[in-house]
This record gives sequence, structure tokens and C-alpha cells, in this order.
Amino acid sequence: MKGGNLEVPGEHALSVAGGMFIPPRRWVYYSLMINWLDGEGGDVAQVEGPFVSACKQIFTLLRDRLGSSATLRTGLDRARRLSRGDRTESAIKLE
Repeated sequence: MKGGNLEVPGEHALSVAGGMFIPPRRWVYYSLMINWLDGEGGDVAQVEGPFVSACKQIFTLLRDRLGSSATLRTGLDRARRLSRGDRTESAIKLE
């Protein structure tokens, strides 16, 4: 993971980028950024807390939605089943 902030007179930015492994076999790569002017949110110290909270919420949603499950199928799994002629609802449905 990489992250940082930049402050120049009147302008500010925060960013974080990296990868997150979600078992059983998914990698999610991300880049989260926010930039603002003085009148829109204050300095980095005032924005950092809400930014971190939003990032945690995003990562939690990704983990909960894409995490391991007995019924979880990847796009590749669906493609294989469909190419074999499996047209059942479970093969077609995005889970």
C-alpha cells in the first residue's frame, strides 16, 4: 500500500493505492483520492478522519461482497460453465 498527502497554498490532496487479497482467490486493486480547496474542507488533519472512515467502509463492502462463500463464482467460473452449455440460473446469475 502507498499513500500520502500534498498541501500547497489553498489546495490539498490525500491518496492511498494498493491491492487487497480477498480469499479464496481474488485480488482487488484500488486507488482512492480526494482533493479540495481551502473553503471546501479545511486542512488535511480535518479531512483525514472522514477519508479513512470512507476507505474502511469501501474495503469492508468489498470483503463482504467478494469474500469466500460456497456459492461464490468468479466471472471465469461462469464463463466455463456457460461454454459447456450450462444454462441453469445458477450458472448465469451474477452472485
